[in-house]
Amino acid sequence: MKRIELAFCLAVLSFPVPAQTPKLVIVLSRHGVRAPLEDLGKYSRTSWPDLETAWGVKNLGDLTPHGLDAVTLLGAYYRAHYVANGLLNAATCSGNQIYFRADVTERTEQTAAGLVAGLGCGTVIHSCKDSAPACSDPKTDPLFHPVGSTKGVPDGSKAVSEINSQIGSLDHLLQKYRAPMDHLQSVLLCCSDPKACPPGTKDCTLPAITPSLSAVSGAKTIDWKGAFPVGSNVAEIFELEYANNMDLIGWGRVTPQSIEEMSLIHTVYFKYSQRTPYLAQIAGSNLAAYIVNTMGQTVTGVSRGQSAPAGSRFVALVGHDSNIANIAGVLGVSWTLPGYQTDDPAPGGALVFELYERQNPKRYVVRAYYQAQSLRQMRDAVTLTLHDPPERADLPMPACSDPGEPLECAYPKFQELVCRAIDWSFVSNADSICRARP
Repeated sequence: MKRIELAFCLAVLSFPVPAQTPKLVIVLSRHGVRAPLEDLGKYSRTSWPDLETAWGVKNLGDLTPHGLDAVTLLGAYYRAHYVANGLLNAATCSGNQIYFRADVTERTEQTAAGLVAGLGCGTVIHSCKDSAPACSDPKTDPLFHPVGSTKGVPDGSKAVSEINSQIGSLDHLLQKYRAPMDHLQSVLLCCSDPKACPPGTKDCTLPAITPSLSAVSGAKTIDWKGAFPVGSNVAEIFELEYANNMDLIGWGRVTPQSIEEMSLIHTVYFKYSQRTPYLAQIAGSNLAAYIVNTMGQTVTGVSRGQSAPAGSRFVALVGHDSNIANIAGVLGVSWTLPGYQTDDPAPGGALVFELYERQNPKRYVVRAYYQAQSLRQMRDAVTLTLHDPPERADLPMPACSDPGEPLECAYPKFQELVCRAIDWSFVSNADSICRARP
């Protein structure tokens, strides 16, 4: 029996069906385990693992073969879970109720392919390369990258001011997180290129790299240089090496226990570069509009603006860690999974939104959770079952949760929360459930 078929069979055994089935599920997923995005040779004194022999890929940023295996197992779990609770039909697995859209990168497209293979439903994966989504450029999907591909003009100065108001200064931020930064330095042995540090620096180390934070024009909005962006990138690579089942992590200088500590640099950097209110708003508005329009379509039966096709019950949007951080920032939600730092957007991890129709009185409510395989499950390609599931954190939404049911948000309040947060200049289609007359 194939591993995916076995995973599905094991998952559904002896699982109690919950009292109610969601009307709609929307999964905003990050891609799976990938190779490094760039060559960081100048920041280390040891050569990095080779792309083809160590990572199994030809290009920077590609999904690894092991990463594909892991997300395929995750897709099988999604099917088992949502068959068990009644959303999907185990026998037919109707493809027209499942909709996938992936960003136009190799790692997101291959992740979507792995999830679809795990689901076993023969679902078509849509992207800006086909005619289904309305994209003016087949190489850029504004749903995942609205800054620079919509009419909105980002205010870099506002973004920098907001970050500075939260961190105080780059020096203060470095001192606050000096311990995990020094731990990273002890592994990286930075830097092979002394030009990375200010002239006259005696020892060019990671903490000594010249720091700066400035506003820039165009889609980038801010330009942050120094120990945090470099350290964030490096810490994530070590986490990815472990998840990719590589023998030596950080040239043998990183233990599984130290990965979590060093990952703090990555999550702190993401907190300020992706989750601060203004940056989250401009980068997350297009996705937020898509999510609320898709829910509104199910609630009202009327399609407005950009959304998944009518009748969809399982909608998967496969993008990046930045997309998850942006939407989390818009909604003000946070999570901590075992083995990860708070709000770490893990490979293959996803924000999941479930829409339920309640009775007595009749109403719609939204529940949300964050889900990701543990690093052990990724590294060992563990078959996921309902008795050995991925890690999960239910997410109360402080701005709209019911005091009596903290994990439920009445749909009208959810719609109001999302619609109020959207900057419409960064949305591809201004028509929306948010602008419908009551």
